[in-house]
Amino acid sequence: MKKNNNPLVTIIVAIYNGEKYLNECVDSILSQTYKNLEIILVDDGSSDDCPRICDEYAKKDERIKVIHKENGGVSSARNAALEIIEGDYVCIIDQDDWVSDDYVEYLLGLIEKYEADVSVVPHVIYATKNHNIYDEKEKPTVEKVWSNEEAACEMLYSKMEISPWSKMVSKKVIDKNKIRFYLGIFGGEGYAFSVESFMAANKVAAGYRGVYYYRVDNYSSEMSKYRPRTLKSSLKAVGIMRDEFKGSSRALNIATKYAIWRVYVSFLDSLIASGMKKEYPEDYRVLVKNCRKKAVISLFADVSLKRKIKDCLYFISPTIVAKINVLRNKKRAFNKG
Repeated sequence: MKKNNNPLVTIIVAIYNGEKYLNECVDSILSQTYKNLEIILVDDGSSDDCPRICDEYAKKDERIKVIHKENGGVSSARNAALEIIEGDYVCIIDQDDWVSDDYVEYLLGLIEKYEADVSVVPHVIYATKNHNIYDEKEKPTVEKVWSNEEAACEMLYSKMEISPWSKMVSKKVIDKNKIRFYLGIFGGEGYAFSVESFMAANKVAAGYRGVYYYRVDNYSSEMSKYRPRTLKSSLKAVGIMRDEFKGSSRALNIATKYAIWRVYVSFLDSLIASGMKKEYPEDYRVLVKNCRKKAVISLFADVSLKRKIKDCLYFISPTIVAKINVLRNKKRAFNKG
């Protein structure tokens, strides 16, 4: 697996009808400064030109492998790749995103520097049509090392991106613990995968440079969508972790309960923003009830005092707080272009 003592890094891209942006994604991978790569493109039953594009890339670069399969969803596609990976480390990239030239080099450098099983970039660059926005919560030079539980709590408290991209995971950790994406989960599918990877790691290294570009071409419309099926899927994903962590430390149990509450908060915000409250009256009732009832968990959560105060306002009036969030997000979207 090693070439000139350099570990082999596998990059997985699950693809479904993504011809519009696929070239930009794959080209950014091929432009990596770190060259010892295995690139697996999984065509998940695309009906557009993606199958041909994938095969053309495989002809041009021997590092590329292509899997063509019937459509089964992103979890199924990623799992198909995980069954055949040969790399020492694994990265996952979404088909419509792209990465900086030193994305792999940076993540691998964190792993080797701190002898960690997993490395992460907690925050990504949000790429709109005309602008790139990096929500800098730490200086780009900052690096941190967390225990497995500390890293899991960071994600459960939404202090880092919950998706599997912007992370590098040791294949030994994945294989030893048989970590896979849960089928049937299409909202928050990367949540469980990432947290399970953290919990199985010896430690997790984090770096705060912006190296992953997450495409959001219409920032305003993205935050205004409400999907009932995604709500159920997201709750299921966090519920899986709750069940797995049952009997674990108090800190992890509180973080998990907080994550479940944040799912209700997020979807109440989405429902209000979408203006679809009258279309989903029962969903609205359930969301308001749980936002208010479960808000007390914030008092015990490892979050800032400012966040605790804001969270506790949901106990008073979830709807008013959600409306304020919507207005604030619209202003932020306007400022971000």
